[in-house]
Amino acid sequence: HLTKSSARAAMANGITARQITHFLNTHVHPMVVSGAIPSCVSDELRLWEAEQDRVQFNPAAMIDEIASDSTFARVRRHALETGALL
Repeated sequence: HLTKSSARAAMANGITARQITHFLNTHVHPMVVSGAIPSCVSDELRLWEAEQDRVQFNPAAMIDEIASDSTFARVRRHALETGALL
């Protein structure tokens, strides 16, 4: 079955929306009159690909309950200087 989850799993392994669309069009059932998948399917595949490319995850840590304001200021300054402050 073609689902958002299955398409994103394929894309995570380097398969593009264009490749999936080409595969589906190449293997379309003979009874499909148009001989191609509906345009809404290929449109949705492109949207899912763009969505995946847009979201980016970065490792992070949340520091909670810092002992004092001065310690917080030092930690914050260090995070700013190293580009680590989110």
